Amino acid sequence: VIRNIELYKTVSAMYSATGAQAYILDSVIESFNEKVQDYTSILWSNLTYELKTYKENVSGDVTAKFSENLVMDGKQISMGSLSGGEFRALSLCVDFALIEVIERQFGISISPIILDEPFDGLDASGRELIIELLEQISVNRQIVVVDHSSEVKSMFSKVLMVEKRNGISTISLEA
Repeated sequence: VIRNIELYKTVSAMYSATGAQAYILDSVIESFNEKVQDYTSILWSNLTYELKTYKENVSGDVTAKFSENLVMDGKQISMGSLSGGEFRALSLCVDFALIEVIERQFGISISPIILDEPFDGLDASGRELIIELLEQISVNRQIVVVDHSSEVKSMFSKVLMVEKRNGISTISLEA
């Protein structure tokens, strides 16, 4: 019985917010933040994003928490102060960083990356931010963009058109 209690305590400590899991998470967060910075620097020389972890003691239980830190021109700003295009671009930077961390941690390759309507609701400057990011990323990755807007297709070198008429889909390649 005493051995079982000791084993239980050891396993509990390993999986606690301050145990092995937290150590692994903290090391991944550091790598993740570096990758986010790589991507954000493509678009902004004056912006940094950092995901932080911290431990909080609630009624004697320690829990892991996250917070985001966004700094533009040396001043901390809120996520809500970003325009729609800036927020979408930052979100994609975070997504691409997460993909890289997952690939490295698990030794896998994620390709192609499929984006569903990444320009939806964006103005021209927002679309330009996203296109700039995608151009840089597509150097080393295959990116597939699904979009229903005909104005967006002029931004890409290859366009695969899928049309459905009378229940029949046709596919054509526009180069």
